[in-house]
Amino acid sequence: MAKRHISLVFGAGSSTPAELPSTRELTSRIMAGQGIWIHSDSNYYIGESFPELGDLSNVSDPNVQAVLWFISLLDGWIQKHDQRHSLTREVTYEDIYYLASQVFENEVGELDNPALQPFIDALSAKITYAPKIESKHPRFEVSILDLSSQAQHYITCLVWQLLMRQPSSLEHLSFLAECCKSPDIEDIDIITVNHDTLIERCLSKNGIQYDDGFSDAVNQVRYWNPLFFERKASDVRIIKLHGSVNWFRFPPNMISPGVEAIGITEDWDFWHTRNPQGDRQWPHGTTPELLVGTFNKVISYSYGIYADLYHHFRVALRRGPNLVVCGYGFGDKAINTQILEWAYLSEDHRLVVIHPRPNNLRLRSRPAIGRHWDTWISMGKLRIIPKGVENTSWSDVWDEFEDLQG
Repeated sequence: MAKRHISLVFGAGSSTPAELPSTRELTSRIMAGQGIWIHSDSNYYIGESFPELGDLSNVSDPNVQAVLWFISLLDGWIQKHDQRHSLTREVTYEDIYYLASQVFENEVGELDNPALQPFIDALSAKITYAPKIESKHPRFEVSILDLSSQAQHYITCLVWQLLMRQPSSLEHLSFLAECCKSPDIEDIDIITVNHDTLIERCLSKNGIQYDDGFSDAVNQVRYWNPLFFERKASDVRIIKLHGSVNWFRFPPNMISPGVEAIGITEDWDFWHTRNPQGDRQWPHGTTPELLVGTFNKVISYSYGIYADLYHHFRVALRRGPNLVVCGYGFGDKAINTQILEWAYLSEDHRLVVIHPRPNNLRLRSRPAIGRHWDTWISMGKLRIIPKGVENTSWSDVWDEFEDLQG
């Protein structure tokens, strides 16, 4: 048979076998706020990342407590909404981030939504009950603007650090390495919404070259340029739709022109880098380029690096009829839209989903996907592999596609 193109979409569920924290674990740590402190660089850090400081599990930073108070307030509003609509889902840090971003965007004039004002007025009325921040070293003021801004920053900092955890193993992604080496596959697009670097590590460990839109290292920094995807230096491409724990923002340069450059430092030290000319450069911001939240992501897909990535995602799907979904919960409206459009572009388009509890996945998917699920199965468009990724081989996936083609 002729060689085929294949696209694969990965989500958080594909990283948990490596003992990286799940969405539930991340939410729990963020809501607890134990051992969190604010550094002089204004970032929030987890005590366990700095063992030389001793046991910080009982640290109660007043600045952190103010942010936690605000996050709990937002969590309460979301839970009331879910109860009113009889929703049984768990509130996640992504939901809280989205609500905080709406408040912040409204306060700075970037989002015009009059319906938000009663909610913001209700929040403002509770400000007097907020914990007092540390006056000796204040990082912000107790105001709706600062609390909504700090809530987003706090969540981003913790997601970044918790996902930097060393993976216990990469063997659970062996089916991906097998796919990349398969003689039946012509080229591969790997689309992931994960911030971690497990896929890159897996490919490198198996000697598989890939394009990710970044240049070769110049002064130990690799820079993003969307044109690099078009040079097709490799048959394998990685499209990270939600950013990465090792992407940082720098001043623009000849390799990555525009408003700012996105770079990957070879030694992870984003504070001490030199631009392509050899001059010292400072990062734009103190955290990596991560896209966090829920519906705010849809807007983010319209500008900067995310617009380019989303474009390449759309193009990738249209390269061929075969799509694999692994660990992705069908919770992103914009990504779901592209999958829906792709599914109905041709009768030949086929989807294989890897998930140990497929019925739970269907029930928790957003309605746009959930209502097509049974139809796709009856049409022969959708096949399920009811296993975890760690128990799935490439032959399992290939057999499903062969059966669908037959």
